[in-house]
Amino acid sequence: MLFIVFVSLLVSLAVVSAIAVFAFLDVALAGPPESFTTSAQWQPPLARDDELFRWATATASTATARRLAGPRTSGTARQLVAEIYEGSMVAIAQAPAAAVRSEPNCSNGRHGMIGLTPPEALVIAEEIRNTKSRQEIWRIRDGAMRNADRTTDMDHERFESAGVTCPLLDKNDSCAVFAVRPMHCRGWCLTSGEDGDRCLLGDDTCDAHACDTHTKTVTSGAEDGLCRGIESAGLDGNVYELNSALVAALDTPAGAERWAEGESVFEQCKLYE
Repeated sequence: MLFIVFVSLLVSLAVVSAIAVFAFLDVALAGPPESFTTSAQWQPPLARDDELFRWATATASTATARRLAGPRTSGTARQLVAEIYEGSMVAIAQAPAAAVRSEPNCSNGRHGMIGLTPPEALVIAEEIRNTKSRQEIWRIRDGAMRNADRTTDMDHERFESAGVTCPLLDKNDSCAVFAVRPMHCRGWCLTSGEDGDRCLLGDDTCDAHACDTHTKTVTSGAEDGLCRGIESAGLDGNVYELNSALVAALDTPAGAERWAEGESVFEQCKLYE
C-alpha cells in the first residue's frame, strides 16, 4: 500500500514538473508581451531637439513598417495607431517631472488647423460610430462637412483667423474622441483650466517649457515616422486636414479595409500643408 502511495506521489510530481516546463517554454517562445516590447522600444536616449526628433521618426517608422509587413485587415489601422500612440506616450513620459496626466479638455480651445494621417482618421471614425448616438454622429459629421467646405482654400493663418471650431469638441471644449485623438493634438502639453495653464506631464513643479518642447518633438517625430513607414509599405501616408479627412472616413464604407488594401480613400481631401 505504501509503495502504491509513493509511486503515485512520484507520478504527480512528474506531471506537475512537466506542466511547469511546458508553461515556461510557451512563454519563452512566445516572447515578451507586446506592451512590454513597445515600452522597451520607445525609451528615448538622452537627447533633445533635432536628435530627439530623428530618434522618434526612426522608432515610429520601424514600428509602422513592421506592423504593415504582416497581413493587412480592417483592423490594421486600429492596431497601428494604438501601437504608435502607446509608444509616443511612453517616450513623452520621459520628460522632466514625467507623471503623465491627461485631460479631455482641448488646450485653449484651439481653432487652428489640425493634421492627421489616414489610419488616425479611420480610427476616429470607428470610435465615433461605436460610441456615439446617431444624433451625435450626424452633429460631428455635419460640423466637419461645413468646416471643410468653408476652409477649402484657406492656409494655416487664414484658417486660424476664421475661428474654425473642431467638430470633435463639445460645448465645454471636451474632446469627444480623447482616447484616440490625433498625434497633432497629443503634441500640446499645456491645458487651460480654472487655475490657469497646467502641465499634463507633472505637478506644480513641472518645467512647463521643457515638457512642452519634449512632447511636441516626440509627437512630431512619431508622426513623421508613421508617414514614412506607411509610404514605404505602398499605402497612403499623407497628412490631411482633419475636417475633410473625417468626412471621408465617416462616409466611406469599409474604409479601414480599403485603405489597408492600398485604395486612395482620402484622395479628394485637403492636405495639411
